[in-house]
Amino acid sequence: MAFDPLSSQGMMTALEMGYCVGMLLGTHLLKRGADGEYLYNGEDTGLEQIYHRIREEYNVHRAFYYSLGKTRFPNEQFWQSV
Repeated sequence: MAFDPLSSQGMMTALEMGYCVGMLLGTHLLKRGADGEYLYNGEDTGLEQIYHRIREEYNVHRAFYYSLGKTRFPNEQFWQSV
């Protein structure tokens, strides 16, 4: 997933996604079979839902930051096009 640098969401999202993926991996690593081997049953990990939520949050923040630019620089061509 990529983020527009003008919306200032890349670093925070990278940190949040690292945390979420780490938690999901940790959950899977805690599941072991009787023989001590780690189990993975191919079930949905919820990662797709996490990415969907992150994308929705990004769109809200992006719209907010772009609205600030349009207000602050109303006559600039760049801000009129976004």
